[in-house]
Amino acid sequence: MATFDFFRNVRSTGVICTRTLFEGAVQAPALRKLLAQIAAETDDERRGELKKRLPIVTWQAHFPGGRRKNADAQPSGLFMVDIDHVDNPKGLYEERIKPLIKRPTPAPSREGGEALPLTGERGEGLLLPILAVHLTPSTKGLRIVAVCDPALDIAGNQQRVADVLGVEIDSVCKDLARSSFLVSKEYFYYLDEAIWKPTPKTSRPTPCPSREGGEEDPSKSPREGRLVSAESPRSPLPSITGGVGGGSSLPLTGEQGGGLLSYLGIPYSVIIKKWWDIHYGGQEPVHSNRNTLTFELACALRHITGFSRELLDRIIPCYDGFPEQEKLACIDSALKERITRMPPRLHQVLLSIKAENADNLRLVRAIDEAEEQDEQHYINRIPSAALPMGVRDSLEGLPRTMALPALIGIGPMIGALATGVRLDVHGDLRHLNLTAYIVGEAASNKSKLDALYLLWMGKLIREDDEALKQEQEFIRLREQRKNAKEQPKDPQVLVRCQSLRTSIAQLLTRLQQSQGKHLYSYTSEADQLSQNSSAAWANTSVLQRDAYDNSAYTTDFANGKSTGVVIHKVLWNMTLCCTPDALYRAHRNYTNGAITRLALARTPDNTYAPLADAVQRSPQAERNIARVAEVLELMQGDVCLPLLEERCRAWLERIRLETLKNDDRVKARLRMRAPVTAMRYTVCFMLCAHAEALLRQLDDCEGERPAWADGCQTAKEYLEAHTDTLNDALQAYQTPDMLTLFDTLADYTLDMLLHYFRTRIEAAYEAADYPSGERERTGKNDSYFSRLPTDFTLADAIAVRGANGSYNATYMMLRNWMKQGLVVRTDRGKYRKIEKTVITGSAA
Repeated sequence: MATFDFFRNVRSTGVICTRTLFEGAVQAPALRKLLAQIAAETDDERRGELKKRLPIVTWQAHFPGGRRKNADAQPSGLFMVDIDHVDNPKGLYEERIKPLIKRPTPAPSREGGEALPLTGERGEGLLLPILAVHLTPSTKGLRIVAVCDPALDIAGNQQRVADVLGVEIDSVCKDLARSSFLVSKEYFYYLDEAIWKPTPKTSRPTPCPSREGGEEDPSKSPREGRLVSAESPRSPLPSITGGVGGGSSLPLTGEQGGGLLSYLGIPYSVIIKKWWDIHYGGQEPVHSNRNTLTFELACALRHITGFSRELLDRIIPCYDGFPEQEKLACIDSALKERITRMPPRLHQVLLSIKAENADNLRLVRAIDEAEEQDEQHYINRIPSAALPMGVRDSLEGLPRTMALPALIGIGPMIGALATGVRLDVHGDLRHLNLTAYIVGEAASNKSKLDALYLLWMGKLIREDDEALKQEQEFIRLREQRKNAKEQPKDPQVLVRCQSLRTSIAQLLTRLQQSQGKHLYSYTSEADQLSQNSSAAWANTSVLQRDAYDNSAYTTDFANGKSTGVVIHKVLWNMTLCCTPDALYRAHRNYTNGAITRLALARTPDNTYAPLADAVQRSPQAERNIARVAEVLELMQGDVCLPLLEERCRAWLERIRLETLKNDDRVKARLRMRAPVTAMRYTVCFMLCAHAEALLRQLDDCEGERPAWADGCQTAKEYLEAHTDTLNDALQAYQTPDMLTLFDTLADYTLDMLLHYFRTRIEAAYEAADYPSGERERTGKNDSYFSRLPTDFTLADAIAVRGANGSYNATYMMLRNWMKQGLVVRTDRGKYRKIEKTVITGSAA
């Protein structure tokens, strides 16, 4: 195949574009949605920003170092032609380009370097072996990819095509480093299979400028540090050296045909060896466990092999006489598992290799970038159209890796502001009560949420300041008149932004005086709160639980001098930033359901990251947040969203089957409330979208009465007069983008709960006899069901369960599978999986 590179975006490091990687990228739903936004965008600046998120392909060259530099380019033997500003791209393709495609591949250049004498059927024009034709992202242009005539440079090849077609082309595409935005498969008019086949060798190599401006000598070996393609095992062996200290501790010899397959320059053989060293004490699989361990290894490696079955087959050995077909069956099962973030155990392996090669700056930079891309797995799944005004303004100035912590952090703020809105979930009406924990190590940018708290809750904070002044004045008067017969009445002040650094009695008083509105608490250091007495924090934890359920909180004291507390509905949202240690101190009981009511977000690991430049949020963004917050306070009504409810039930069923296949009790319990939390977050963002629509129409009227106002001059008047229309208005926001947002938030909520609490819940379930072996279950990437062959025995199932493989537990698991229609019993102790029950899940 021609060797060209793939980049996930314009700022990422490139890898060689394999067929599997290419096909996966052009079929990705996220790419299709992003292209639709680009095509619909009318603002050039905004369109340019959206394009930066597109993946790119360097058709014309391969860059061994992963960076697009002309000096480093190795020609691919292909060239591309851009035809811009085409009114009818399909017509141009049908009339002028398509006839050129139906020609045989031209013969190699003749000796002497003359141009190939290629003509069409009617004797006019040029014929070149065209391999691809597709629309550009704007849908107003065409891009052609063809094989170079080696007698000409890229500009000469491009000009010949322009002359034949009679069109003007983009002349800036002549540089080898020129990239092409990748588009979805629907944009392709033509894609030839020959693009993945080896290009024929010619007597003259394609010219390529070297560092000094001359042609590169093809006899010279590649530069040190080149990335070796998974599709080209016979390419020269890479040398993972360089950086400050010189050499590397990685071995530089391979076994695969004189070359070595690698990821980011790290040979896969090194990664696999480190996997067994770290997680299994260097012990490779043997006959009794080779199925299970090969499946686990494939589940991990698929994330760094482009989910390529062929590549996984080549790099994973057949351990202890493992038949090739059985190994492929394990790989196939692994590839069917739901796509998630990079598994923690693989991440640990890469970090270990990175530490051992700290002097190799290129390798360290590549792994850092891979980690950063992994941190963005979930935020990349969220369509930008699902982030309305106020929400997207909150992300301005933040690193992309902080986007999800910010979204999780502002959700409770939005829910508290929209205190008059209730959501119907599974037939029960509940307020948008949310408790969010933003978890990260010290100095991991958790304090970035401080500014968002002041922006979203600014109006309430100012109103609370006035209420507190009234309360302080009452205390002063009471002190002055403490001996008088008539004392002033206690003021019923409304303080909605409640500090957590207070007594439980004061907190209960504030909740009693809330006048049916939400209280909100924010703290940038929850570590201080978790150090309170266990009794005080226990009461706070009970209130958190009651707040999520929107239930009552009551106490009754036997002492006649004390009065009981009755709060009919606890309306209290909060966002707490803390370290993992503080999270575990605050929540010590892992089976009482309290942690399932939490929304957790993890800040990125910046332990070794350089200090980033501060980016300020624009004044316009701050105004947008304040305006949306003001409109949210006016919204009233009960909301029932059938499409969102249906999506929630589908998500629950998909995760239920996943947990059933793996007999994963922990995940099965944690899944129950994760979609409910995600639904509340999604409705919060829908309310912001509705507020944006109202505000935009108000702005567009330019002082006149808005079309929607119906006699109302302001958004406040309109919302107060139309409290019964909110449900109807939100029906229109059940868009595919919003439903994708729900799926992403539900997956993220569940993953964070598993990340922080899985092992502790398992230990609580198992108590003293909890197995503490080296193997760590990873849930969705480690399914018992997927590891078993189509026909299996009870003994096979017991072996797959490993440390948990008692006869009774395994038999009960198989009974559950039969009840759910996942398997059938074919004979005594023998079972068969039913293929139609396999649910692959949504792509990430």
